[in-house]
Amino acid sequence: PEVGLTYRSSTATNQWNLLGDAFYLSRFYGDEGDLDFDAFGQELKLRVGGEGNTRVELLESFRRMEDVDRRMPESEFIGLSSYSLQDINSLSARRDLLDVGATGSQRLSDRTDAALAYRYSAADYDSKDLLDLDGHLFQAESSYVATDKSDVYADLRYGNQDQDGDGASADLINGHVGLRTRAADKLVGRAGMGWEYYTWTKAGRDETENTVSFDVSLDWKAMDKVSLFGGVNNGNQLSSFYSDNALTFVNTWAGVAYQWLPQTKLWLRGTYRRDRYLDPVLEQEVYRDRRDERFSFSIRADYLAPSQRWGLYAEA
Repeated sequence: PEVGLTYRSSTATNQWNLLGDAFYLSRFYGDEGDLDFDAFGQELKLRVGGEGNTRVELLESFRRMEDVDRRMPESEFIGLSSYSLQDINSLSARRDLLDVGATGSQRLSDRTDAALAYRYSAADYDSKDLLDLDGHLFQAESSYVATDKSDVYADLRYGNQDQDGDGASADLINGHVGLRTRAADKLVGRAGMGWEYYTWTKAGRDETENTVSFDVSLDWKAMDKVSLFGGVNNGNQLSSFYSDNALTFVNTWAGVAYQWLPQTKLWLRGTYRRDRYLDPVLEQEVYRDRRDERFSFSIRADYLAPSQRWGLYAEA
């Protein structure tokens, strides 16, 4: 089981909004006390400008973790992709995770918007057996108002990734076209598909991988107290296990949220991740193809104090 404390505060005017989050959690394993650990983190978001005008958003998030990073979805905001670097949830290791980014958007016409974004992500592992990773991502996006409830969009991204020390470096280029909801009361979602070109260095040589790229997410308020959510995305990144190697990952998640009481919400969430290494790995003096899979399932209860700032949760 896991228990945690959260704090949220915000201040806003018609032209800007500042939101801050912080959390602390403690996980304990009963008789296996040597596995107990504490985790903590914080997040800041600043938005300047409103709908229909020039708009700038800034993000900073730091998390100290040892297990699955369930806080990651709260580090996302509109227009800034997480493709730069995905934390490898197929391992349990003590690590620091940092995300810093900015995005700017501009209304070009009554039906057309354009946006530019940058994101830096880093994973710093305590263990000397794991390779630290960092990545930069630049993104350009244009959208067109197709209906009162939907936009058609196209995006193009360039990213660079690095392994710690003398490890590999990698570059990626990908693009998507897709559809997303807008001004929706009950359904919020997006679905995009495209192509990714990924190249990394191996022993001084360039290796390449071409993959179909997809990004789908959905949040549906099915009833007054019940919401369903889920999604799937994929990408390529350098390995934290093996120098000069990279992997293709697929992330899938789904769950349900129930507003049990006015200030208490219950969650059920399941996740699945599959990693396929792009080069054979050396195991017991034999080179083998490697694929990792990880399933996780959690149940969580959140209590939000009347002040709407302090919260307490328990998760197992």
